[in-house]
Amino acid sequence: MPVYAVEDYLERCLVSLRRQGLDDVEIVVVDDGSPDGSLRIAQRHAKKDPRIVIVQQENAGLGAARNAGVAAATGEFLTFVDSDDEVRGPGYALAVTSLRTSGAAFAVLPYTRLHASGRTAQPAWIADLYATPRVAVDITTYPQLLVHATAWSKVYRRSFWDEGGFSFPVGVLYEDQEVTTQTHAAAIEAGGVDVVPVLTYLWRVREQSITREFSAATIEAFLGAVLRSLEVLPVPARRERARQVLSNDVPHYVRAVARGAEDAFAAALGRGVAALLAETEPGELALECPAEMRAAYTWLVAGDVAGARAFLDGEGLVVATHDGGVVDGEPTITVPTRTHPEGEPLVLSQRQTPLDATALRAVVGPDSVDVHVWGYLRHVESPDLSSRAWLVRGEQRLTELTVARSDEKPGDRLRATRACNDEAVWVVTVPVSELDADGAALRLELEVTHAGRTRTAVVENVDAGGSAAAVQPVGETGWTVGGAPFRLERDREPSAVGPVDHVVLDGAALTLRAGPAAAASTNVRPGSVESFEERPSASLLAELPLRLRSDQVVVHVVLTATGSLGVEAREPLPHEQLTVYGTR
Repeated sequence: MPVYAVEDYLERCLVSLRRQGLDDVEIVVVDDGSPDGSLRIAQRHAKKDPRIVIVQQENAGLGAARNAGVAAATGEFLTFVDSDDEVRGPGYALAVTSLRTSGAAFAVLPYTRLHASGRTAQPAWIADLYATPRVAVDITTYPQLLVHATAWSKVYRRSFWDEGGFSFPVGVLYEDQEVTTQTHAAAIEAGGVDVVPVLTYLWRVREQSITREFSAATIEAFLGAVLRSLEVLPVPARRERARQVLSNDVPHYVRAVARGAEDAFAAALGRGVAALLAETEPGELALECPAEMRAAYTWLVAGDVAGARAFLDGEGLVVATHDGGVVDGEPTITVPTRTHPEGEPLVLSQRQTPLDATALRAVVGPDSVDVHVWGYLRHVESPDLSSRAWLVRGEQRLTELTVARSDEKPGDRLRATRACNDEAVWVVTVPVSELDADGAALRLELEVTHAGRTRTAVVENVDAGGSAAAVQPVGETGWTVGGAPFRLERDREPSAVGPVDHVVLDGAALTLRAGPAAAASTNVRPGSVESFEERPSASLLAELPLRLRSDQVVVHVVLTATGSLGVEAREPLPHEQLTVYGTR
């Protein structure tokens, strides 16, 4: 673990290393001439824990410090940690067990980003890589391995490292790019790689200024390291790695141009993108790279920095601002490019069209539960939609359910981004007879086919203002339905419901009635949000969210977090003005 000017983070890092699940470890801390109090922190921990070994050297940079740590290490396996990051759980122990069983050259473990707020976020490509455990695979059969291009969150067999003569370049930025591809290329003939899908590494994201992180020198160093790293790869893996960088890494730098990075940075970025595009085959990039990014590349590659800035300033990267359609059976958006500034249809990448599914309401009847689910493929504009659904327990599908299209249009309250989103509410009927006495929770799995693409997901999200957010009893079965994440489950305490059984809107006067003589009234105003202590009865609950409209106001009656009624009011507007349907 190289240490340089990390006194604000080193304590947490060392504590996490001492607590991770593998006891028989040697923690080699390399003090790279740190000018702050980092060495004192490391020495304090070393006094408490004999597993910590401290190596001191004059400042020589990250690559040299890692190499010094390898030279001092005596263990059977190697892993690298950056001193401002943290580790957790049994991942290292499981990786060692996997390597001893498989004989693979090294193992890789998932990581997530750790932000200053404490929030964590895992890149989509890392989630995809670690969706399934794998043993002794390599980049000829599974080139997705190359997306994990960092030095850390990997466990190398020491004999493999030494026999390959690997070391980190000294005095350069992004030194881990070349080592990543070198070790993967060597692993093809050395037993492959184990994929151990246990979250282990928290990569701290430290905020930097635009001028520091996004300078011409920085982007030239990054793209130069990437291009050099491609040289050791077989051609199919080389093409895949180029696509990965263009799809996953370069978009981060394109957004920096939109945030004001200097023209020299944008020009250097364009040169690097051109070199990476030369490594790919025509049409391949559409599989992974977002359509709007491919449009931005046309300006940058041509060296037209002014045109690129105009595209970005005009919300070119906001997908919802571009009209959607279908061309040759593929969903597209029409985006300005340098060769077609009036707009060119570009195919949406596979990752741009996940299934968005939200449970809106659950209506409990004597023989069935009707679950209204809003489900569509993100960004796709096409009326060609169909759906299927199943009850699932754990990973097992149990029963296919009846699905019917609803005429409900939720987009004016929950923000639809395509007109066809408002045609994508499905009523999924769960027969009460399927609720067995097993007791284990049941979930809904929704499959939507939209413009020729099919996606499947378990419905977990709920509309917080709809009845799906409430826990309702299903008759006398002992089962309940609703809550977040959405599920059917036995023996839960139902949400409290009370006396209000219907709502009347007359002009701007809203009346909540509990019976012939009881009422609570208020005048509602556009833009207002009201709440009432009265709680809805089961009959009203089934209708939430409830949309009421007069010539003066549109009101949505919704469920609040406390289970009482909330009222959202606004002036009447045409439905399409309340949603985002692309160019209007």
